[in-house]
Amino acid sequence: MASAEKWSAPGSLLIAGEYLVTEEGGRGICLAAGGRASMRKELSAITELRSIYAGGIQSWNPDYPVETSLCYFVWNEVGKSNSRVKKGLKITVDTSALHSPDGRKLGLGSSAAASLLFSRAVSHAPKNSDVRGSALLAHRKWQQGYGSGYGVFASAHGGVGCFTGGLSPSWESLGWPNLKYWLLRGPASVNSIQALRRYEAWKKKLGRHWTDISLLADYYACVLETIDILTLKPDAANGGAFLERLHEIAALSSKLGNVIRQESAPLMPIGFSKSKKPWHRPGIAAAKSLGAGNEIVLLAGLEDGFTRSEDLTLKELRRVGRAFPLSIESRGLSREFSR
Repeated sequence: MASAEKWSAPGSLLIAGEYLVTEEGGRGICLAAGGRASMRKELSAITELRSIYAGGIQSWNPDYPVETSLCYFVWNEVGKSNSRVKKGLKITVDTSALHSPDGRKLGLGSSAAASLLFSRAVSHAPKNSDVRGSALLAHRKWQQGYGSGYGVFASAHGGVGCFTGGLSPSWESLGWPNLKYWLLRGPASVNSIQALRRYEAWKKKLGRHWTDISLLADYYACVLETIDILTLKPDAANGGAFLERLHEIAALSSKLGNVIRQESAPLMPIGFSKSKKPWHRPGIAAAKSLGAGNEIVLLAGLEDGFTRSEDLTLKELRRVGRAFPLSIESRGLSREFSR
């Protein structure tokens, strides 16, 4: 390797289907967003894997492994079988773009992107699809078996997709409505593993398959209706049809959060009407919490879906780092070439 090799991958968001994507055959809507994490690989005297994020730097060495590190799981899944990496490489993955400036995680799948990039660095597989599979296994083991893998798939493919969960997940590209989108920061980071444990405990207490639990069946049906809009009727998705489904999904998601004791109702900023929960302006705008809690909120609306006062509120929140316009990263895992 004459010079440094560089790759990048986007962050990810689960728009709909939280918890469902952990089930065999369960589906969800996810997209690549939030900026791009980067990877740089170069020759070195020893093999070292470095992870840079907004809050600091962590270094990992296979000779002195920290067995809780994400790098440890990637190395055991991918690196140990590749003799070329044992000659000495310095691999640096930077996920700062997927964190806030103060180092806080923003729910943008930074660990999934890091797993994908580290796997790409230490894998000898020529195809990204093979690297994706290795990254998925490593990331799941790091998450104590609770990870669905949607973040790895969204970062690998880019764009918007239907993710089907299970032992061998799959991805199908979808369209996306041409609306105004904002991401709002919630009160605190959410422990996804803890939320999934609560979900599993709730299901176990009911003693039924997830498809036989009425709340989950209703939620799943609404997710499938939304996928149909994004697959079969892309023109209809550019307006109220998608927003109505998003509101229904938000209401069912909030109800599910209540029954498993994981708050997931979107918290709206001062200046937005509190008359409806989750926040909703029929056919015009809607809000939904993303992921397992209310760490991050998606706000979507028609071009004129927000009042002038609300637009000003969003701009001020953006100035102080509490709100961000959402744009989709159409490019997935990609090699970067110097110009």
